[in-house]
Amino acid sequence: GKNIKAGNKAINLKSLKDYGLCVPDTYVLIAKRKTEKYNNNICKYISEAIIYYNLKYPVILRSSFFDEDTPEFSNAGKYESPIISNELEISNALEKIYSNGNEKKNEISIIVQEFIEGDYSGIVFSTDPLNNDKGIVVEYNKGRGEFVTSGKKIQIQFMKLKNHNTLIQNWN
Repeated sequence: GKNIKAGNKAINLKSLKDYGLCVPDTYVLIAKRKTEKYNNNICKYISEAIIYYNLKYPVILRSSFFDEDTPEFSNAGKYESPIISNELEISNALEKIYSNGNEKKNEISIIVQEFIEGDYSGIVFSTDPLNNDKGIVVEYNKGRGEFVTSGKKIQIQFMKLKNHNTLIQNWN
């Protein structure tokens, strides 16, 4: 069953993997928020998970809040996902993740994944983020996804609405 404490992003990543899509191994930690004791424990757990599951650096730490990846809003690019290259960077990465979310929430879900440098990266929307039309919108570019999620660089945008395909923009 789905553990609702894991947050939408973690649940959706599991669904993608269950459908047979290629998703990096994903480990989710559910933790209390932002006290020094818990922060030290979380750093320890993340470090142990990286070793135990034989992940290779760089590793990406991602938040999984309940207002991320919802049917209504993707919030793509709203939350920072720090990429870390060694154990010493875990604490600072956690601080970035903590600062992303609603400070009133007592628990936070943290996704730990081996970072994969993609040839292409992007976002798939089930609703056009500009006008809320139903359909599939794919925005992607060569290289890392943060350029697309931040809106700084979209190489290609593809839209499928009402059973026909439209190439919206192509900046090759």
